[in-house]
Amino acid sequence: MSNSRETGASYSLVQVDLQDIDPNLESFPQEKSVIIREGSDLADLLVFAIYEFKKNNNITKVKLSYNEWLKQATEGGYEYLIFNPDGREIFRVSTVFNPMTEYALYLAVNYHKEQVLRVNGRSFLEHALEVANILRKAHLDFSLKDEIIAASLCHALLNQTTCRPNEIEQACGPDALSLVETITDDSDALSGEAWEERKRRHLETLRASDVEAVVITVAEKISLINSILGQYLKEGSAVWQRLPAGKEKELWFKKEVLKIARKRWRHPLVFEFEKLVKQLELMPGK
Repeated sequence: MSNSRETGASYSLVQVDLQDIDPNLESFPQEKSVIIREGSDLADLLVFAIYEFKKNNNITKVKLSYNEWLKQATEGGYEYLIFNPDGREIFRVSTVFNPMTEYALYLAVNYHKEQVLRVNGRSFLEHALEVANILRKAHLDFSLKDEIIAASLCHALLNQTTCRPNEIEQACGPDALSLVETITDDSDALSGEAWEERKRRHLETLRASDVEAVVITVAEKISLINSILGQYLKEGSAVWQRLPAGKEKELWFKKEVLKIARKRWRHPLVFEFEKLVKQLELMPGK
């Protein structure tokens, strides 16, 4: 993690009129979408988006389940999307219909709002939101689906912030906490041999974990590699200097995670992860 924030990075909040269209579409018609707010403060934008979503879908007055909202949305409802400065969708606000997810979201906002991602200087909150959004789009078929989404939002709280395990358990339950503890990698701030030793220990934990932990890890690596590739377009091979261990070791670790994912989970996200690792390998630099 870095303390240097990218300047001029502006996020966009888009309101989508769902009248007569499917709320589950991966992309919405342009004529149904309008940018209602932009700004560099992602945490502020997110809190505003949640307020607008609940107000304009009448959720503040009528308690709806997500499925009930889906049924009525095409007769008059709104979705809210957040896009990063590169124009990539990183979050859909309807994700907060699940209380566990909403509590996880506010934990992430509280602890990550002042932090930035080392690789590009963007808000670390962007990374957490995108990981959850990747999993939302994956249409997961797990009994712990809600816990997976909640844990993805909280995935870096234990090693990147002062958040305590009991806070995650109180907000999201013991299963979500267990997932966060499994995927927590405490080697982020280290380099050299200590970095590699800790990465090897993390890999062993991942190999012995339930598949749900592998699922979150795959989504997290997809988001991170997308950020690396995006930053490469801006500064070339110098992007490798932003990472704690350099190209060779970073690739080694991601390839080891990929091996585990291939064995444990057959899903299109694993193939997407593999494609991104290959793109990373082709990037010049060291």
